[in-house]
Amino acid sequence: AFLKKYHPQLPLDHYNNLTSDEWQCALRKTYSDSFTSSDDSKVTDNTNIPRDTVFVEKTPSYLFLAETPERILETCFWKPKVIVLLRNPIDRAVSHYRMNVFVKGRTFESLLDEEMESFRKIGLSHAPSRNDFNETTLNHPGFNDVPVLTAEEQKKLHWKHYRKTFTMNFLQRGMYIVQLEHWLKHFPLHESLHVIHHERFLSDPSSVYQEVLKFMDLPSFEPDYYTQHNVAQYALKRPLSQHTRAYLAAFFRPYNRLLAKRLGPEWEGVWE
Repeated sequence: AFLKKYHPQLPLDHYNNLTSDEWQCALRKTYSDSFTSSDDSKVTDNTNIPRDTVFVEKTPSYLFLAETPERILETCFWKPKVIVLLRNPIDRAVSHYRMNVFVKGRTFESLLDEEMESFRKIGLSHAPSRNDFNETTLNHPGFNDVPVLTAEEQKKLHWKHYRKTFTMNFLQRGMYIVQLEHWLKHFPLHESLHVIHHERFLSDPSSVYQEVLKFMDLPSFEPDYYTQHNVAQYALKRPLSQHTRAYLAAFFRPYNRLLAKRLGPEWEGVWE
């Protein structure tokens, strides 16, 4: 949203949070109304859209769905660029819980334990339970590796878990490296896929903004101010315990380290 608000070449109307089917229909309609051929520089005569307009569509769940990269390439002949914003997976999980499920009366910890049990059953994790977590189990092998699954196993188990807990898979969505690997097969890093560090974006929005504009081949533009959008005004009924946070830090550690290895040294230790 920060891109669309500030840069003159980005239209304010856009699509948000679409399902896979809605996404394909929306993009086909949006772009078929704007372009006459596979040459995305040719804009129809009966549109008021300037030739240098850059369209932006945002739906966070795209990252999570393994089939989305291929669908994008099948649908989007203009070869779009992808921007991914990654937040500390622990904070992302808590935020996800607060936005979607805490009103149902379930505690964050109870849903965490349920999701971890599901992981163990279907092979997505070998980490011990939160109740068994202590200084002795901190170095348990399950906290130091990412299960290696075949592409078919990963797709099958991933989708099974996704369908079962669509609004409560707040831990699985934080396994960023597993999701990014699907994208990097189709969108080369730095060339057509750019990853933003959320905490750095908050602390230095101007630098991150300029990097994104450069990635999008847009001219440099510096707004008068930056503001945060969609900031929630609610908190957990009780703070996340140090024990639970330490457990999640141990759980996400191997995923974060693989992510840093894939994205570069600037990502090393950012959430430790």
